[in-house]
Amino acid sequence: MKQLTIVALVCFSILLFFPVQGQEMEETQEEMPSMSPPEPLSGEFNNWMIGEWEGYSESAWGKTQDVMKCEWALDKQFILLTYTGKTVEMSKEAMQEMGESMGMSDEDMEKMMEMPYKGMGVISENPQTGEMFGYWFDNWRGDSKGTGKQEMGKQTMTWTGAMGTEVRTVEMVNKDKMIITFKSTGPMGEFEGKSEYSRKKVTM
Repeated sequence: MKQLTIVALVCFSILLFFPVQGQEMEETQEEMPSMSPPEPLSGEFNNWMIGEWEGYSESAWGKTQDVMKCEWALDKQFILLTYTGKTVEMSKEAMQEMGESMGMSDEDMEKMMEMPYKGMGVISENPQTGEMFGYWFDNWRGDSKGTGKQEMGKQTMTWTGAMGTEVRTVEMVNKDKMIITFKSTGPMGEFEGKSEYSRKKVTM
């Protein structure tokens, strides 16, 4: 009799446990996000960015000639950006101030002036929140992470890395003109600048 009672209690416990466990599994399955890939990036602004751009950037530190390429990557889930900027103007005062702030000799500054700045990165949109995010790497072995938003022909992102923080706003002026404004804070203090790019015409 005692053994039957124990068996009955065990069976009763199992019956109590499994329905609850099954319910929890169903709830977990309902809460799990879809594992299928999101739809490819779309929209006027993203499509407009794709192509090759050339122009210049200006700030208190001088002027650079720039080339930037934007292309689709990973089945249009990201936009891949590659950039090259060559310094064409910088005053001796600016060179000296920059060298002091970065702990570089005059000779090192001269070499840096001759070396183009090269960078590459990706940007995309969080499919759950709609927030823009991105990553950037350069030939100074720098890396930055960006977050921001995109609306009404304008993209604003805040980029943060070892060299400081920069807020960049990319504006679609027309189908062939791009303006970027930036505000930076880092080892060289605070400064603002502006880039103007035109779409590079591709001749077949």
